Amino acid sequence: KTEDLVQWVKDVLPPGFFQNSYYAFDICPGFWKSLIHHHDERRVYSIDSVRSELLRGRKTEDLVQWVKDVLPPGFFLDTDGEDVTAAYADVMLWVQRSPRYFDRAKANVRHGS
Repeated sequence: KTEDLVQWVKDVLPPGFFQNSYYAFDICPGFWKSLIHHHDERRVYSIDSVRSELLRGRKTEDLVQWVKDVLPPGFFLDTDGEDVTAAYADVMLWVQRSPRYFDRAKANVRHGS
């Protein structure tokens, strides 16, 4: 069902969510713990390409260490499967057909921005 798929996609966290967060680990550890909690409740995930991007940071960065050492292994979903490719195609089609979004926003989705 498209609505369910769109809801699932909303709950997949993009790299900017982690990188542009104002919640420093030492100031707001509860924020980061809540991500794990919501993942354990099967509410939030991210994908393997986001993990790769986050790990490109300096090895001493809190975010890099947290991704490597704290996040559960299943937090980042594998995007190589046929089910992911099919879901991505459904989302792309839904976005392109939606009158809610401007062409610039649709292009950003197409190009992964």
